[in-house]
Amino acid sequence: LNMKYIVNCRYATQQATGVQRFAYECSLNVAEILEKNVEFVAPKGKIEKKIKSTLNIKQIGIFKGHLWEQIDLPLYCFFKKSLLISFCSLPPIFYKKTIYTIHDLAYFRYPDFFNAVYSFIYKIVIKLTFKNILSINTVSEFTKSEAIDLLGNRQIDIVNNSINHMVNQNQKSQLPTVLKDKKFLLVVGSLDPRKNTLSLIRSFIKEKTDYYLVIVGDKNKVFAKNDDFLKIDDKKIIFTGYLEDFKLRACYENAECFFYPSLYEGFGIPPLEAIFYNAPLAISDIPVHKEIFKNYAVFYDPNDIKNLNELIKISQILKEKNKKNGIRSDHPLVIKYSKENQKNQLKKIIFSLDSSSSRYQNK
Repeated sequence: LNMKYIVNCRYATQQATGVQRFAYECSLNVAEILEKNVEFVAPKGKIEKKIKSTLNIKQIGIFKGHLWEQIDLPLYCFFKKSLLISFCSLPPIFYKKTIYTIHDLAYFRYPDFFNAVYSFIYKIVIKLTFKNILSINTVSEFTKSEAIDLLGNRQIDIVNNSINHMVNQNQKSQLPTVLKDKKFLLVVGSLDPRKNTLSLIRSFIKEKTDYYLVIVGDKNKVFAKNDDFLKIDDKKIIFTGYLEDFKLRACYENAECFFYPSLYEGFGIPPLEAIFYNAPLAISDIPVHKEIFKNYAVFYDPNDIKNLNELIKISQILKEKNKKNGIRSDHPLVIKYSKENQKNQLKKIIFSLDSSSSRYQNK
């Protein structure tokens, strides 16, 4: 390989949700592909020891957040004559030699769901960089078509999410005490309006089922204020907040059915995690869910969630149909969205850029 690479690890200073997990998995793959030709950098701040030592992350610069990405990071790449890889957040406006991942474009489609400053910054930076930077990839065919529709035509590669973060779990799974001996339905995801959890809750309260409804996830400050959750007072609805992986795993393993009523996704990692733990799946019929989960889930209209008992029953029948006990390492989706698949997709992008990189050396 001719080029030197730098990976933006700002994600390592943030709480790990789907996007951060994707970025970490891709970083591990890039470390294997590029070996000595890559450096991992992050702004100053707290980073989990394991992540920092595994990737040997170097913390540089004086700024934090977006300013670090727009000033410190591109300057560092410029002096190191390196190609930058950013698996999430934003690409620098003034550094063209960048490989960048778009997860979704919800801030274009549903701006009301986001805090105004956040969606303003994202829209401006994406519009300014979309046509100019060296390489863009998305996590699904759906997000690729969204990008072309909203931002214009250009070459876009696909790097899918992977289920790898669930494979290497060495800690024994442990159900949160509050869930012991309860039959429950499970929802996982931040409590932002786009995840549409409130609609599911309303339907759950109205329809009376034999189950508890367990909601895992924190409210993310990126999203618009949503205080409706504070008003919910129903003994059968349990908010766990953010859970560590070994507790989340036990929730998947014990759920009677996994619900994901989201209005808009770039991929949808939680339903894939649910499949890995053999949970029945009832998810919204949005395009990306149809693309990824095909015949392995029961689908419903997220704007009209009803007949929960029926959905649960069908999802359980589907699960039986596809069943082998325990963890589904042989499930077609687990095989398709594997570490190896992601690594090959990244390899293809890096090698094709590397072979043509001499053209960009002088730009």
